[in-house]
This record gives sequence, structure tokens and C-alpha cells, in this order.
Amino acid sequence: MRLPRLVSLLAALALPTLAARAPAGEVVECPKADGYRGIWFTLGQFKGEYGDKYPGGLGTYTAKHVPMAVYAPEAEKTFFVYGGTPDPAKRHVLAMVSYYDHARGVVPRPRIVHDKGGVSDPHDNPSLCLDGQGHVWVFVSGRANHRPGYKYRSTEPYRIDRFERGGCPRPTAQNADLAVSCQALQVGTVGPEGPARPG
Repeated sequence: MRLPRLVSLLAALALPTLAARAPAGEVVECPKADGYRGIWFTLGQFKGEYGDKYPGGLGTYTAKHVPMAVYAPEAEKTFFVYGGTPDPAKRHVLAMVSYYDHARGVVPRPRIVHDKGGVSDPHDNPSLCLDGQGHVWVFVSGRANHRPGYKYRSTEPYRIDRFERGGCPRPTAQNADLAVSCQALQVGTVGPEGPARPG
């Protein structure tokens, strides 16, 4: 069986279980954060004279969280996500979203899409995609059953103030890449080269 078909099959089997964790259709008002503050993290694995294995600012960790930014020519905006934190004393992951407005040359304050509720591990950082209608999709990573992942879709195209929590879109000619990305993210098959494509 070819890899893309296997990915689609595994994703189809996983969809009912994953969707049950987050009520589909719940609309989330995304508050503005008071500024840009990426998550800081230390693994606690000290390796010789150089210190911890990977400590520091990990708001865009890991390399497998792709994409983290997408340009939308129709809106003249580059949307991006990162793992933020409420303040320097409270280091837990907030899935943050914002954009660069190319026409105006500004970056508005980020919005908080999801609070991971005490999880300080940047493996739970978000990634995003845009669908064919301009809706922003934010995928919040998770770790097994004890830290589930979540999916959010903006309620309006090219907007980041309100998101609907729910499942993946049905594949169509307009959003085939997004649907495959969503399915691949659910079963953990997205690597540095991006998601598997239907073949």
C-alpha cells in the first residue's frame, strides 16, 4: 500500500476519536495578548560542559510544526503562529496567531487561540494552514491521550478574532492540500518535507 493511501486510511480511523475530544462547532473569542512573548523552555537534560540539551526561546519549536506562516496574496497578509506564554513568571503554552499586514506595514497584537492549561512543553506549539476560502486553520499539537491536540478554523476568511473548534475539512479540489495536511498532522506523518500528498 502506498504511503499517501496508508496516511488517509489511518487518518480516517483516527477522526472519530480525535473529534470527540473537542466539541465541533464551539466558537472561541480570541482575546488579544498584551504583546509578543514566546515560550521559554528547558528540557532538563544536561549534556557536559555546554549545559542543557535545548533550552531557551522555543516559540517556533519544532521543525516538524509546518507551516508556521502562510502568505495570503488576496488579503496582502502573512499569517503566523507561535507558542506564547502569559507572562515571564507563567511559562505555559498559549497557541498564538497574528499576521503581518503588507499593505499597512504593521503587525497587530497576537490573539490567543488556545491555552494549553499549564503545559510548558513546546512540543504542543501550533501550526497553521489557509483553506481555499481564506479561512485560517490553527492546529494545536498534543502528546498522546493525556495532552490532546485541537483544530480551529477562523469564522471569517482572513480574520483571527474568532475561531470555531472542530474537525478537519472534507477534501475538495480547492482544499486538497489542507485536508491532507490536517489528516497527516493527526497521525503524525508531517516531516521536514511537508505532508504526504495524494498520488
